[in-house]
Amino acid sequence: GSDGNQVKDNLIATEPCHSATCMFRMIKIGKIYGPMLDHLEKTRDLHVFAYDWRYCLDETAANFEKFLIAVKETTSQRPQVIGHSMGCLITLNVLNRAPELFHSIIFGAGAMSPSASMIKDYSLMG
Repeated sequence: GSDGNQVKDNLIATEPCHSATCMFRMIKIGKIYGPMLDHLEKTRDLHVFAYDWRYCLDETAANFEKFLIAVKETTSQRPQVIGHSMGCLITLNVLNRAPELFHSIIFGAGAMSPSASMIKDYSLMG
């Protein structure tokens, strides 16, 4: 916005992406986090943090920190956290400020380095 703050809409992230669909959810393209979440929900006390990737990471990290505090207060335990891609950046942000909130963390395919790649960079070969 003109005041320097991020413009927001009325969309609110309420859950992670279980699967990808198109054509008004008529055609299922593929499973994303659904199978893993289904398994964890059956075997663990699962607390899921959903966020909108369009928002500022600092704002999302502050909300995630509040979420972790609430989980810790509710369960009397520090949570084990699994972060994927941008979720790793959000987790790392909170970890640097409040490591006492975490039991442990798994970073999966973290978006932490512009040079991290499984594909060879042929542009460097001259």
